[in-house]
Amino acid sequence: MAKVHGRKTVITVDGDDITAFCNTSELTREADEHDTSTYGPDDADYEGGLRRGQFTCGGFYDSSVTGPASTMRGKEGTRMPIVRKTEGTGTGKPQEAFTGLLTKYVETNPVADFITWSAEFRKCGAITDTTQA
Repeated sequence: MAKVHGRKTVITVDGDDITAFCNTSELTREADEHDTSTYGPDDADYEGGLRRGQFTCGGFYDSSVTGPASTMRGKEGTRMPIVRKTEGTGTGKPQEAFTGLLTKYVETNPVADFITWSAEFRKCGAITDTTQA
């Protein structure tokens, strides 16, 4: 297995490349579970349900018009297309594309450090996993 450094990750939100402003991202994939246990057995039984997911990203604040603030600030409750390329851009490399509902945008202003930002999205519909052409 070849290890890949996270610094190569590329992220676009609503068509804006926010890669240069990010230093963290996480895509969580999960599914509902339904208890289908019946009388008799000593152990529980389950079936899977709807798939769900959450995407978070964050990094350093930038006041430029191309920074994350201009892409996400004040747009909570808005659905946005998201593309994440975990191994960077290039032929044959993986790409995840999905629609995310922006549920939270946070800016943190510490007195003795740089301003940072973070965003949380709820996955809407399916994630399309492809390889880049």
